[in-house]
Amino acid sequence: GIANKTVERSNKKINLLKGVSARDYLGKELKVKVSGSYTPSKTGKYKITYSATDSKKQKTEKSIYLTVKNTKKPSISLKKKTITLNNSMSKKDLVNKIRSCVKAVDLGKKLSASHIYVKADKLYQALKEKKYGTYKVSVYAKDAAGNKSEVLTITVKFVNPNPEPVTPTEPTTPTEPTEPTTPTEP
Repeated sequence: GIANKTVERSNKKINLLKGVSARDYLGKELKVKVSGSYTPSKTGKYKITYSATDSKKQKTEKSIYLTVKNTKKPSISLKKKTITLNNSMSKKDLVNKIRSCVKAVDLGKKLSASHIYVKADKLYQALKEKKYGTYKVSVYAKDAAGNKSEVLTITVKFVNPNPEPVTPTEPTTPTEPTEPTTPTEP
């Protein structure tokens, strides 16, 4: 029937005539026309009007609202699960370096880096203080509607670019081998 509808945002239009029919006073089926348009990938409220005209040119119209909503979260994956850093950098550069390891997709389209969120405060502090070690960084994506993806973790190894050289010890003189002994019965 003709009633307000709510659909999930997608790349495909729905059939607005599905389940819709009109008949004249004699029961003869009439052609139903639809006016108004909507963009299935754009959230919003769209006015759609159905009309049918009988053989006596009498026209009937009914309008509904089609609401396109967005409740699906974007997907996120890691291009790299571990990265290694060996120098300090600005927070912006750090975030961009981590974002480059993340792929976020919403409705089949890649999300821009501005939709990828990075929680790296501890790592940034370690970079500033030159506290070398391994750190876990959380990343997630948000689409334009605010739907949040799952949270993933990237491992960041912050290594010293100039490690202290290891001083070799003096070699020792090997001892003379001894004769093998025969095992005794217990």
